[in-house]
Amino acid sequence: MGQSLWFRGALGKGPYRTISPIDDSFQPVYLGTSPQGLVVIKFPGDGTHSYVREKTSLQRVRHESIISLLDYRSECDQMPCLVFPHVGGRSLGRMLKSATRISPDRTAAIFSDLSSALRACHDSEVWHRDVKPDNIMITGKKAVLIDFGLSCNPDVESLDEEGVVYGSPLYMAPELWVLRGTARCDLYSLGVSLYRCLTGEYPFVADSVESLRLRQLYQVPDAPSDLYDDVPTRLSDIALHLLEREPEHRYESAHRVYEDLQRFRTKSNRAA
Repeated sequence: MGQSLWFRGALGKGPYRTISPIDDSFQPVYLGTSPQGLVVIKFPGDGTHSYVREKTSLQRVRHESIISLLDYRSECDQMPCLVFPHVGGRSLGRMLKSATRISPDRTAAIFSDLSSALRACHDSEVWHRDVKPDNIMITGKKAVLIDFGLSCNPDVESLDEEGVVYGSPLYMAPELWVLRGTARCDLYSLGVSLYRCLTGEYPFVADSVESLRLRQLYQVPDAPSDLYDDVPTRLSDIALHLLEREPEHRYESAHRVYEDLQRFRTKSNRAA
């Protein structure tokens, strides 16, 4: 797409115009303009499956820490696309590349937003399936969960292919290698992201996917509070609880994660 593209979406909020590409390794994503201001326009790069997953999931759930679907162009069109508001800020992934670690208090605030967002998703029967720092935007004091291209909901379950594993290996729950995902798989991915913010490291690393899987099954990650003195034990415990190998031993819901993070933040503020 070498020149600007003008079009209207199905909801008639356009016209939209693409301005410049945004760096994305997997599909064409552009910064664009609209009467409402700057927008992000995503064209599916792998057929229409990611388009349908993202559109239907975001039509089911609304939350201040979840990217909203502003408009779309139908999959029946020659070039289907999704239009999102431009939230600005930086991804948590980019922040970790420059800062390595995020302060415990800032981390607790970010993951309070994210656990609240995942609660809204799961209450609406939406499973993100790719929670990771690159899919978390930090804008001002708010965290926003983006990229629902791998998500699942009752409307798109038939799109899942037999034998295909959905997600990013370093963030995937161990059971996803053999079982269909559940809400607790999102919580495991949240735990890996939390662990990275607290330590600057992954809980498990390996030189192959199979080795990674074995480490997830047979090893226990070091407690963040054992690695860094500035990580409070309570926040470290939340990360480890999210990373429990067996799904039934993890938090039962994103709401419980949110409650524990809020309790931690309240006590931390009182101590300050």
